[in-house]
Amino acid sequence: MFSFFKSQTKISSQVATNTPVVTLVLSQSQIHSGKLNTLGISPKMVIGYVPPSLDFSHISMELKKVLPLDTVLVLSSTAG
Repeated sequence: MFSFFKSQTKISSQVATNTPVVTLVLSQSQIHSGKLNTLGISPKMVIGYVPPSLDFSHISMELKKVLPLDTVLVLSSTAG
């Protein structure tokens, strides 16, 4: 009756190994401090939050300057 619960499709689960997730908390003044250079990895994606009290476009430009060119930068903020 409910044959969709008995799927014949085999789903394989592949887990990437040795792919670190690094969490950093940086203030605006620490962007150029070198913390990003000491990670030991070249980040492929950076996700961040910029508080509404700071200049969003300035922070994003400064982060882009210190990140590798192929890094995807995703920033968010709130309306305040």
